[in-house]
Amino acid sequence: MIVVTSGSKYLDIDAYAGCIAYAKLLNLKGIKAKAISSAKQNGSITPYLLDLNVRLDKYKPVENDKYIIIDVSNKDYFDMFVKENNIIEIIDHHVGYETYWKSKLGEKSKIEFVGSVATMIVELYEKENLIHEISEELATLLISAILDNTLNLKAKITTRKG
Repeated sequence: MIVVTSGSKYLDIDAYAGCIAYAKLLNLKGIKAKAISSAKQNGSITPYLLDLNVRLDKYKPVENDKYIIIDVSNKDYFDMFVKENNIIEIIDHHVGYETYWKSKLGEKSKIEFVGSVATMIVELYEKENLIHEISEELATLLISAILDNTLNLKAKITTRKG
């Protein structure tokens, strides 16, 4: 199984939406994936967003699972069940670990300075010509992540992409 996950300290709306959306994209492509996290959800994931019909999966990782890490690239902050040798992809908008992950994962290391990892996930849907497969509820999660992370597109981290 491919497990799409994030950091261990807390789970914000950007990581939450990114994990769920990327796992859904992989499943659309015929690749079995689950979005999970053991981190505590922070206040950016509101009760309204938690009530949407898109959420993390209930799954307990097993020995041979492969991991895709979303919204974090510093291995000191990965979810505690992640085995570094089983990481097959990193998607993050926090720069600083590009060289390390590029040397380990090559093109499967996508670390780019943009306002939100959700922006990067939406771009992957576009690249796969699957943007039309984003449900209204998933779109709500993704736009919430982009707006939260970029402080309504006014934060210094905001780029032309979002």
